[in-house]
Amino acid sequence: MIPIKKIFTIFIIAVCLTTACNPSVAIPTPFAEPTRLMSLLVGTLTEEAGCWRVTSEDSGTSYLMAWPPDFKVETTANAVFVVDADNQNVTLPIGAKVRIDGGEVHSTIFLSEPVQQALPSHCVGPYWVVGRSVGLVEKSPADE
Repeated sequence: MIPIKKIFTIFIIAVCLTTACNPSVAIPTPFAEPTRLMSLLVGTLTEEAGCWRVTSEDSGTSYLMAWPPDFKVETTANAVFVVDADNQNVTLPIGAKVRIDGGEVHSTIFLSEPVQQALPSHCVGPYWVVGRSVGLVEKSPADE
C-alpha cells in the first residue's frame, strides 16, 4: 500500500506540471482601477470665462467639471467633446441638459495631482469629479 503522503506529493506535482508550469495557461495581469465617486448630477452645461460648469437642477449649485486623466476632453466655443472611461464619444453642447456621474468635492486638496493640473487656474469650485460616464438627458414624451 502506498502511503498517503506519497500520493499527495504525486498529486501536487501533477497539478503543478499541468497548470503553473504550463506556459499556455494565461495568468491575468493585474491592473489598477481608479476609485470613482458614484453620485449622479443632472443639470445644465454652461461655459463661464473658460470654466465648464454644470448647474444642478436639484440644488442650483454650479459645479466646475474635474475630469479624470482617463477621459479625453476637448472644448470649443459651443460644446465639450468627451471620450469617457468606457471609450464612448459624447458631445455636450452648451445649454444642454446633461447627466454626469461622479461626486462633489469642495477643495482641490481632495483631487489627485493630474486632475488638479488639468483645472483652469482661474476657475473655482465646488468641483464635480466625473465618475465613469457622461451623456445628454433624453427628453421623455411628457417633456414635449
